[in-house]
Amino acid sequence: MINAFHFQSGYRPYFAHAAWAVIVDATTSSTILWLISGIYLWARRPRRRLAGGLCLLAGTVLFAILAVLLCR
Repeated sequence: MINAFHFQSGYRPYFAHAAWAVIVDATTSSTILWLISGIYLWARRPRRRLAGGLCLLAGTVLFAILAVLLCR
């Protein structure tokens, strides 16, 4: 889906096309950084590791379900 957003087709000025690609790339990069930093912070808090692990597992399962439903 990110690849499709990045390479939107159709007639539009070059600046709008380039700006859209940059915005999609920046959003994707910040989301990945947010995910990595969240897992890092979770791993450093041993008392909260069980609750965080359950949330991480639930989020992963929900993502997989949504990906299957959206990519049919």
